[in-house]
Amino acid sequence: MAYFEGTVTMPKNTVLPGFPNAITCSLHILKHKYFWTDQKLQWVRDNWIRMDEDQYARPDSKPVLTEELNSSGEDDKDEPLLKKALCRK
Repeated sequence: MAYFEGTVTMPKNTVLPGFPNAITCSLHILKHKYFWTDQKLQWVRDNWIRMDEDQYARPDSKPVLTEELNSSGEDDKDEPLLKKALCRK
């Protein structure tokens, strides 16, 4: 079992502006469908957890993080996934 030692500072307001119930988002969709500016997209990069090249998850969205960690099925793979999930960039 992998253990994480340390502290994680959570942003105070992690709600995606305009999408209060969103737990994941795609920067591509926000930019091209909703015409978000680079400044708004940078807010997502700074405050949400990067899951993939273009996908981000809200930091307090425990089900998303738990699902990703449980999907690996192997303890030696959980530690890098946890570190990736906790890294905000």
